[in-house]
Amino acid sequence: MIEIIIVWQLCKSVGRIVREKGRKAIGWQFMTVGLWLGGEIAGAVVGAVISGGEGASLYVLALVGAAGGGALAYVIAKSLPPLNESVEQEMSDTACESCGEPLEAFVRACPMCGEPVG
Repeated sequence: MIEIIIVWQLCKSVGRIVREKGRKAIGWQFMTVGLWLGGEIAGAVVGAVISGGEGASLYVLALVGAAGGGALAYVIAKSLPPLNESVEQEMSDTACESCGEPLEAFVRACPMCGEPVG
């Protein structure tokens, strides 16, 4: 039962993160559940191989795999670039600190002087 609550809360977190980035949440939440279940199955298989299909190590490794899948979904959601125009507009209104050249959104170095941005 606690596992269902954890997955529910994780899906809510991932949904909030991707909505803030201008994306629809439902697909990313399905990805979260899929990665959780996939990690749990992979962990169970590893646990079965290690323990011969017996003992608590199978269950523990299944939970570790599930947590890993959930963590992967969270990291993916956090690393997505924003889509909404207001965030991109804010980023495009910046200028290079060294030469003052206007910078486009998501550049890593100034095209004029080569100075790193950020």
